[in-house]
Amino acid sequence: MTEIAKAVSVARGLDGRVAPESLEQSRQRLGPFTDAVLIDAQINGQRAHDLGWRPSGPSLLDDLATIGNA
Repeated sequence: MTEIAKAVSVARGLDGRVAPESLEQSRQRLGPFTDAVLIDAQINGQRAHDLGWRPSGPSLLDDLATIGNA
C-alpha cells in the first residue's frame, strides 16, 4: 500500500510524499473501507499465469505514474 500511495502522490504532484495516520484518523476518513485496506493479505497471480493469462498492459504502479500526465 505504501508503494501505491507514493505513486499516487507523485501523480498528484506531491513528490511521493505520504504521511502516516492513526487508525482512528483512517476510520474517520475511509469509514468501513479502512478494514479492507489494513487487511494483511498477500496476493499473487500464479493461478492466472497457470491458466495462460499474460499481462499486456502496464503494471499498476506504472499506470499510476501516468495519471499526472493525462
